Amino acid sequence: ALFYGGIAYLGLKRSKNNAVLSFFALAVALVFLTIAIPIQLGDIAWTTIAWAAEGAVLIFISFYVGLPKLRVFGYLAFGVMTIRLVFFDLFVDLSDFTPIINERFGAFFTSIVLIYLAALFINTKDESLMKWEQLRFSAKRILFVLANLLTLLLLTAEILAYFDWLMNDLDETGRVGISDQRLENIKNLSVTALWTIYAVSLLVGGIVMKSQPIRIGGLILLVIPIVKVFIYDVFILETVYRVIVFIGLGGLLLIGGYLYQRYRSVIREFILSK
Repeated sequence: ALFYGGIAYLGLKRSKNNAVLSFFALAVALVFLTIAIPIQLGDIAWTTIAWAAEGAVLIFISFYVGLPKLRVFGYLAFGVMTIRLVFFDLFVDLSDFTPIINERFGAFFTSIVLIYLAALFINTKDESLMKWEQLRFSAKRILFVLANLLTLLLLTAEILAYFDWLMNDLDETGRVGISDQRLENIKNLSVTALWTIYAVSLLVGGIVMKSQPIRIGGLILLVIPIVKVFIYDVFILETVYRVIVFIGLGGLLLIGGYLYQRYRSVIREFILSK
């Protein structure tokens, strides 16, 4: 990586006509650097964190050295990082699981923070972006969406793992007073509540920041827990929990329907205005 990085630097320093050569040498250097990280660190969360840091650093450097194409490698590093998070870091060993204080949470949290920082930094450099980065589905918006999806995935995974860990602990200790079925009910309710709260938070955030995409994203996400209640929770939950869910959901839908009928024009303008 250092060798090809040196070729890229020297080629560009000698003449700007060597820009293509320097770019490809730099690409080779970055590939070697990316491969070196898992070779050295192995199958641990630090590999994901290193890839996330690489993506953010490449994006930052691309603006300071005036090399926009360098950001492409930053986006690719974030892509590789996301694949690793979802397919390798998402699963944990419940035998020694500790909520929040675990490798998965550290990998996800650090990666999400770096994605947000990169997206916010790109947002301040509109005049320096390439044409395709300025489209409606721009790089910064994709990064914001990715960060939110990873955040929701992490929180959901932590809730599921926590209750699975409690059920395993209950089976091993043989404690009485609470059953696996009750824990399963609480777990399903917690996931539904999480998605609802997150969707409402996005909706409020879209109002405060006057952002149409965030508002629409919050509304789309709000549909998921509603659908989950009707096609999953209704068949899984015990009667008491089912009644609680339907009362809460029914009240929410009634209030929403009343407000829409009363303030239809205002709500349409709120959703669709930029």
